[in-house]
Amino acid sequence: MSVFVERTAESSSWRGGSADLASNPPLAPPIAPRFETTPKARRIALLNSVVLTEILPRLALSRRAAASDTGPSTSIYVDTGEFVRLLLGEDPGQAFAFIDGLVASGATAEELYTGILPDAARWLGLMWEEDRCDFTQVTIALGRLQQAARTLSPRFQETAVNRTGPYTLLLLPVVGDQHTFGLLILAEFFQRAGWRVTGGPKTSGIDPANLVRDTWFDVAGFSIGSERLLDGLTMTIRQIRRTSRNRGIRVMAGGPLFQQRPELAGRAGADAVATDATGAVRLATDLLTMRAAAE
Repeated sequence: MSVFVERTAESSSWRGGSADLASNPPLAPPIAPRFETTPKARRIALLNSVVLTEILPRLALSRRAAASDTGPSTSIYVDTGEFVRLLLGEDPGQAFAFIDGLVASGATAEELYTGILPDAARWLGLMWEEDRCDFTQVTIALGRLQQAARTLSPRFQETAVNRTGPYTLLLLPVVGDQHTFGLLILAEFFQRAGWRVTGGPKTSGIDPANLVRDTWFDVAGFSIGSERLLDGLTMTIRQIRRTSRNRGIRVMAGGPLFQQRPELAGRAGADAVATDATGAVRLATDLLTMRAAAE
């Protein structure tokens, strides 16, 4: 999957759109998806298209609304399929160079965090589910993807907020879930907003009940990718509310499942569901503001 994103000379904003291949050659040639054209694959391909053309430029477009749209522009070709191929290749340096190329062309860490990186994680998950890659291949590729995300962290955290007595957040995957890359991105956004974050994608197997019993957390956040894991999430949320040192702890949920079916979050017992990282920070803050107003 590929998409053009356009960056004006007057701002760091990007927007989806078409481009003339003759005047704006791609950074790398596109590759055709290797998926069968099943109804499920077509639905997910459509979802990925929306992610690339809507989520990536969403914040930028909101900034552009009040700005002038004059001046020269340049176009950059973002090919998620090519990036995934490089992540699965023998030389991980090529994948890192791909991201470096986007940064050199003007892409910000925030745009990459909300665009090509999570989209590549979804693509890898789909390839695994459809037996296009084995467990080892996907695990190695996701490890490289996490490394690419972490290299962007210093740049992303340059504008981090320092707070006295910051809010505290516990981020955990649902037991048995492999869709955990989004937790890494969430942690970056919360840390930049001044939160103290515990947990993340590598906390599988940790008992959340013990964590919240011993440590004060204002909010607990969970990521879930499959409806088959919903009962486990429901049980975990009940345990957290029952054992938490903070009796008023708030619980948020997100991940691929709730992006498609947000109504299931209420069934699991979550206070709110977030579909993207920036919205999650805003939503968590609102939950605590409402709690303080009610006390």
